[in-house]
Amino acid sequence: MNKRELDAIEELVTEFRQRLIDNYHEVHKIALEAGSQPLRFENLCQQICDYYGLDLAKLMSTETRKHDYTKARSIIYWIMRQRDSGFNYSLNKMAELMGGFNHATVIHAIKKFEDEIEYNKDFRFDVDNFLKIIGLQATKINGRYRLQILQNEIKKD
Repeated sequence: MNKRELDAIEELVTEFRQRLIDNYHEVHKIALEAGSQPLRFENLCQQICDYYGLDLAKLMSTETRKHDYTKARSIIYWIMRQRDSGFNYSLNKMAELMGGFNHATVIHAIKKFEDEIEYNKDFRFDVDNFLKIIGLQATKINGRYRLQILQNEIKKD
């Protein structure tokens, strides 16, 4: 394949990805208009499972170490760790909520998340779209990504 063909394929993939995101946004908008509950820990986990097509039981289990699940957990940990998220949990509490992990696992997952969002544009694109769906935004401030609330307030349990 030459460069022109690869560019055309990349453009088609980007267009398809945007259509999927637009459809998901529309479904989410309808759910919000129907009076859905404010985002809580359980809702956050369910939303990320819906977005990535994951099983909630496996997400909350220490037995599954597949990349899709560890990526989803790292996003959840990062959101919960942000000062403005409304979650005021310790690292141990976050680990316990996710199915009995260790606090060091949470630290590692957050660090991995921050590295990925900084250097991997596809990961950043996915995270940005997921955050928009739940009414949040990641903004780079002083060299680090911080959480900003757009529409839904996150309520702690």
